[in-house]
Amino acid sequence: MRKIKRDSVSALIFTKDGKLFQGMKDPAKGGVYADCWHIPGGGIDEGEDKRTALIREIQEETGIAYRHTKSSSLTTPVAANAKNGQRTRVRTFFAI
Repeated sequence: MRKIKRDSVSALIFTKDGKLFQGMKDPAKGGVYADCWHIPGGGIDEGEDKRTALIREIQEETGIAYRHTKSSSLTTPVAANAKNGQRTRVRTFFAI
């Protein structure tokens, strides 16, 4: 069985009044969880650290140029059975 490992980051962005920022993916573009609400995030590219990946993903998915350096994080392993083998991810959530 083939094993797939990819680390990823996600941003928990809260407004001043405590609401969680989410976006709706465009179902016409396909991808994972199309037509679902989601928080910004994605895979960490080779050679990237977690904070750099987080800033890039926020920019790509929301257009927000995030520059703040203070955030707290939680890292959790996620495992799932994929079509081609066992998929293991380490997802780091940043509250910003």
